[in-house]
Amino acid sequence: MSAQNLNLAMWQADPATVESKVFLRQTLGLTAAEVSRTVHLPGKGSGFVHAHRRNEELYIVTHGHGWLYIDGAEIPVGEGNVFRISAEGRRAIRAADDSTLIYYCVQADAGSLVQSTRDDGYKLAEKASWMKE
Repeated sequence: MSAQNLNLAMWQADPATVESKVFLRQTLGLTAAEVSRTVHLPGKGSGFVHAHRRNEELYIVTHGHGWLYIDGAEIPVGEGNVFRISAEGRRAIRAADDSTLIYYCVQADAGSLVQSTRDDGYKLAEKASWMKE
């Protein structure tokens, strides 16, 4: 499912999805990052080790547990883990034999962030229905 208006683009993951990778840049009209959602069935994972020329990656594990291969080491990862890998980091990820692993990966041009949320965001006078006067 996806919904779009001028200031919002939304995508809903299908909970029945089996092993897959979905790239959301085009679906959501992203202009500053690539986002993907990956589902690895038990014992399955990346088919190759890779690195990037420019993009760092932020991984957000939302379900299950497994293994991250990073620069020759293998470390356990699981639900609730959030980790960043630099562009040149050699990486692959795999679900444990007893777990489906689901994670989101956000790719962005390394070194391109020029402000933080506190520097960029600003408060407006309008109120949502749940906000007190």
